[in-house]
Amino acid sequence: KIQEVIKPNQVILVQVLKDERGFKGAALSTFISIAGKYIVLMPNTAKGGGISRKIFNPGDRKKIRKILNEIEIPKEMGIIVRTAGSNKTKNEIDSDLKNLITIWNSIKDNALNSIAPALIHQESDIIKRSIRDMYDDETQNIIVEGNEGYQKAKNYMKLMMPKNLKKVKKFREKTPLFFKENIEKKLFEIFKTEVKLSSGGYLVINPTEALVSIDINSGKSIKQKNVESTALDTNLEAAEEIARQIKIRDLSGLIIIDFIDMLSFNNRKQVERRLKERCRNDRARIQIGRISNFGLLEMSRQRLRESNIKWSIKLTNETLALKVIKLVEIKSFETNAKVVEVHINEKILNFIQNYFSEDLNYFKKKNKIKINLNIGEGLGLQDYNIEFKSKSSKVLERIEKVEVLQKIIDEKTDNKKELTREKKSNFKRKKFKKRKIFKKKN
Repeated sequence: KIQEVIKPNQVILVQVLKDERGFKGAALSTFISIAGKYIVLMPNTAKGGGISRKIFNPGDRKKIRKILNEIEIPKEMGIIVRTAGSNKTKNEIDSDLKNLITIWNSIKDNALNSIAPALIHQESDIIKRSIRDMYDDETQNIIVEGNEGYQKAKNYMKLMMPKNLKKVKKFREKTPLFFKENIEKKLFEIFKTEVKLSSGGYLVINPTEALVSIDINSGKSIKQKNVESTALDTNLEAAEEIARQIKIRDLSGLIIIDFIDMLSFNNRKQVERRLKERCRNDRARIQIGRISNFGLLEMSRQRLRESNIKWSIKLTNETLALKVIKLVEIKSFETNAKVVEVHINEKILNFIQNYFSEDLNYFKKKNKIKINLNIGEGLGLQDYNIEFKSKSSKVLERIEKVEVLQKIIDEKTDNKKELTREKKSNFKRKKFKKRKIFKKKN
């Protein structure tokens, strides 16, 4: 029983394995694990450790075991070699181990000098985490926007992979990096339920409390001569896209995929293999079943963190404010404007002035541009009216997004339609009187 192990007011060091979700509380553990680039250190689990299950090659596993026997691992600790460490040298794995031991010593010092409850250590920020988990030998360059982010990436690469330091490059163009690479558009697409395929088919992704359902439709895909070939091609393409979508959306738990029906057993096997191949590089643990006679495939994915997809999405004031600022930045470069007149909702205007005034002032000074923020009467939270002008006040471009006014216009047109319908319904037709053409003979 847990009551026999832990007593009231006892101070223990725990690690959060899962964040709280809905009515479920956070999952905690006393078995600490610290992830590095090539290994995972378990500082208080002496017997634990080994090699990642995703390393299948017997030769690689044999080589890793030899390295583990040669490097000096403290007796009270254990390590797991990650997939990224499968083809690494003894020196690289040993260097990663030493860095993780340094982090563990820092955690212990912080724990001794803190009064419980307290946050002792937090996982690396997104820049370091992205390099740690996503960087591999095939990565050509790491492009970072902003001085602070660039220095973080450079320092981390210098510490972990000094040979590849040259790959870290600073983005120096005026156009924002995410806009240039079309990343923002892709980020907003993950909140859509429908995902289009290049063949003309599409996926419909519906997350619920119990499971995630993914439906595949052939749509306009009519390239092949027969139905079976069309179904196979669409399903193969869908399998690749599903592996990508569950990763970027961070979908987890039970996932049910409704593939297009295929009569051939070999075709079903081919689709299963394609899905397994594409899911192989996923960091989360994945179990994939078989396609049933009904065309359904069950799979489960480990929950690493809260999914990006919610059942209902409400845009925050911060998101709406950032959207306006980014729009001003991008269009200013495109139009070469010198004066920008922004009309937005009062709440969004106040949010920008309170939290983003420093960024806005920096942008104005750097690009020698004047930006005027104005309260737009009758504008909702998501509405805006922006004018980009030249020095001579000539309007170069105007952007409007006024949903509130559009709704009023739509309501008026709907009301007019209803009135015309009512008038038509109230119109009384005269009764048709039959005329007697032939008189009856007496």
